[in-house]
Amino acid sequence: MKKIIIKYLNQLFKKKGIYNFYTDLYNRNYQIIKFVKLIPSILKNYIICRLFFKRKQTKFIAILPGKAIGPMIMFAEYFLRYCIVHNINPRKDIILIAGEKNINSQYLKMLSRVIKIVRNNKLHTALQNGGYHYLSTKPFYIKNDVPKSIGNGHIYFPSAKSFISFTQEENERGEYLLSQLGIEKGKKYVCIHNHSTEYWSSRGINSNQDLYRSSNWGALEASIKLLGSQKLESIRVGFHREIPNNCKSLMILNEEDIQFLDLYIQKNCIFSICGDSGIAYIPFIFKTPILYHNFIPLGESPAVERGIIIPKLIKNLVKNRYMTIKELLNLKHLFIECDQAKLLIYKKSADAFQNSAIYSRYGLNPVENSGAEIEAGVGEMLRYLNGDLLLSKGEMKLQEKFKSLFPIKHPMRRSTNFLVSPSFLEKNEFILH
Repeated sequence: MKKIIIKYLNQLFKKKGIYNFYTDLYNRNYQIIKFVKLIPSILKNYIICRLFFKRKQTKFIAILPGKAIGPMIMFAEYFLRYCIVHNINPRKDIILIAGEKNINSQYLKMLSRVIKIVRNNKLHTALQNGGYHYLSTKPFYIKNDVPKSIGNGHIYFPSAKSFISFTQEENERGEYLLSQLGIEKGKKYVCIHNHSTEYWSSRGINSNQDLYRSSNWGALEASIKLLGSQKLESIRVGFHREIPNNCKSLMILNEEDIQFLDLYIQKNCIFSICGDSGIAYIPFIFKTPILYHNFIPLGESPAVERGIIIPKLIKNLVKNRYMTIKELLNLKHLFIECDQAKLLIYKKSADAFQNSAIYSRYGLNPVENSGAEIEAGVGEMLRYLNGDLLLSKGEMKLQEKFKSLFPIKHPMRRSTNFLVSPSFLEKNEFILH
C-alpha cells in the first residue's frame, strides 16, 4: 500500500512537471502514512486544546518552543513585537504556553516579567502536535492578519527598545561572573561564535542536517588577534568542548552560569560576531550590533537590524562554479512533510534550503567564509561602529543591487538596517549577475 501511494505521487508530480520529490521519503517514515497514523492523537490534542481555549476565549494563546534557543527567542520576540503593532497588552491579553524543560531558564525568567507564561507540559505538547505555533483567539483557528512589516516570521522594528532587561541584582551577578573569566569591570569585549554540531552531538542527537551551517573556529583566529590589537577582549560563546587559548570561554563555568552569561554578555558587549546558529538571536533581541559570518540561508536566517552580514557562497559541484543570487531564487524544491496535524506540500527556493541533504540532492556545496573575509568584516564592523565606514558610490550601488535582487517581501528586502560586507561584495560581485 505504501509503495502504491509513493508511486502514484511520483507519477502525479512528474506529470505536472514537478519532480523535486524527496528522495529520502522512504527514510522519513513515509510522511503520508505517518499523517494517517497520527489522526487519533490529533483528535486527542483537539479535545485538550478545545477545553483550554474555552476557558481562555478572551486571550491570545501561543506556544513557546523550548528545545532550542533560536526558535524560543524568535517566537517570543515575534509575539512581543506583534503586541506593539496591534496594541495588545502582553501581560493581560496574551498567554504563552511553555513546557517544563527549556534550554535557557534565565531567558524564560526575564521573559515572564513582560508576558504571561503558563508552564504546562501536557498542554504544550498538545498545542505543539496540533501545529498551533502562532496567535489564536478562537479554538484551532490561526490568526492570519499579520501586518505588512512582517517578513519571514519577523517583525522588523529597529527603533523598538529591547523588551527584556536585567535587574540590578542580575547586573551584579553578571559583573561577578565576568570577573571569574578574568574580565575586569569596565573592560570592553566582543562575543565571538561559530556554528558546529558539537552541542547536539553531546546530547546524543544526530544533527547532520545542519552541517551546511557549520563553520571552522580556526577561521576566527585572525579576527581575535585584530580585536586584541584594538584592546578588546574576545569571549567565545556557544557550546564547545575544547577551551580556546586565544580568548575567554564560558565553558569553564557551570551550566546555569553559562545560560545567564549567554544573555548578559551579548547585551553588554561592543558587538557580537556570530555564525549561523540560534544564538544569533540573542544580540538581535538586545539590539546589539552583530557581524554575522557564514550567513546562510539568505531567506531564513535570523534578522539583522544593525550590523554586517557575510554570506556563504554556494558552489554548484556539477557545473563547477558558484551560483548567483538569481540562480538560487530560481531553483525550487518541492517539500512534502507531515507536521503532526496536517500534511504539508510546499515549494522553497534554494535561498531558503535548511537541510544538508537538500543541498546534496542538487549537487550544491555551501562554502565557508575564509579567515581573511571574516577579519575584513571585523575591521569593517569596527569602522561601522565608530561611524568611519564611509561607502563609495560604487560600493553603495553594490549594496542596493544586492537587496534589489530579492522579492519585495523577502527578508533581505524587509530588513534594511544592515550591510553586506563591502569587501565581500567587491570580491564576489559575480553573485549579483
